[in-house]
Amino acid sequence: MTYKGITSNYLRLIQGKEQGVWVPVALVVLNVLSLIYRFIICLRTIFYRLGIPPRKKLPVKVISVGNITVGGTGKTPLVRYLAQFYISRGKNPAILLRGYKSEFSGDVGVVSNGKEILMDPDEAGEEAVMLARQLPEVPVLIGGDRYRTGMYAIEELDVDIVILDDGFQFLRLRRDLDLVAIDAVTPFGYDYLLPRGLLREPVRALRRADVIIITKVEHLPQKPLEKLRQRLIEIAPDALIVEAKHRPVFLRDFTGREEKELELNKDRVLAFSGIADPQSFESSLQNMGADIVLRLRFPDHHHYSEEEILHIFSEAFTRQAELIITTEKDVMGLPPHLQELIAGQKMTLWVLGIEVEISSGEERFEDLLANMA
Repeated sequence: MTYKGITSNYLRLIQGKEQGVWVPVALVVLNVLSLIYRFIICLRTIFYRLGIPPRKKLPVKVISVGNITVGGTGKTPLVRYLAQFYISRGKNPAILLRGYKSEFSGDVGVVSNGKEILMDPDEAGEEAVMLARQLPEVPVLIGGDRYRTGMYAIEELDVDIVILDDGFQFLRLRRDLDLVAIDAVTPFGYDYLLPRGLLREPVRALRRADVIIITKVEHLPQKPLEKLRQRLIEIAPDALIVEAKHRPVFLRDFTGREEKELELNKDRVLAFSGIADPQSFESSLQNMGADIVLRLRFPDHHHYSEEEILHIFSEAFTRQAELIITTEKDVMGLPPHLQELIAGQKMTLWVLGIEVEISSGEERFEDLLANMA
């Protein structure tokens, strides 16, 4: 089930699953808009190749984690993986984000200075605050100009390596390593550029990538996975191809005080989420043994209302669910009054934690990362 299903209807349309006399007309309109978008993207790329405007370079190593599609490809766990990798090697990394759907409108927003968190989810966005909480020793900054935020991190916070979250399309800043995450299940956004499909750039843009990471490979059988790998090699023959799994690492109550076993032995679960790829979250629960009795899917970066929270718990009672489970990102932005509301319910809200695990190509990948240090 999709709650407020505008996104669901759009996806059904571009997937070719929607029916109706209006569908051909809608697809023609989307195709025209997609051609206009392609022209703008290609023109922009040509200008940057000509040095218009000039690309800037930070005085430290810069690693970008990005994608070529809209939606959840698993960038955030990869950013966390990189930060932990460099911390373990004595480096002082910083994470730079654009600050998507944040209230911040200044030049440089310091979400965390590596010692304390200075902004809340409304100001900075859920992802930035989530990374700041997961990596308390790593500075996290937001701002539209990554060069400016990067220079601030270097000069004020003693940073010696910069990680760009969602930086593949930010061509204004030079980087030393470009990592691109490709979702194993929907790798090429239904093979069309926005808005006819989910591609942010033509597939050939992958030639700019140094490393292509196929994420969530646990959800794709071996033969289609090998076929995908071969196509990526044809598109970007010089890139290192790496495979990664999303691995559940904890299931704890939303206050963080209590943990459960990761084995869900046919427990009846109501799963709800407001993320770009809810199917991956739900598949992880099923792989853990959950019997999902209801799936509530909210828009990405959703801000929950009191009515919606009560609806979730009411549905859990009606469906005789034994557990209500959501994602880390979903609980990150819950305001205090909703936390109190949840705490007052008879059922506990559980949170699933996910980490990325490199399942193929780990040694070469880590060698490449180590060279950056």
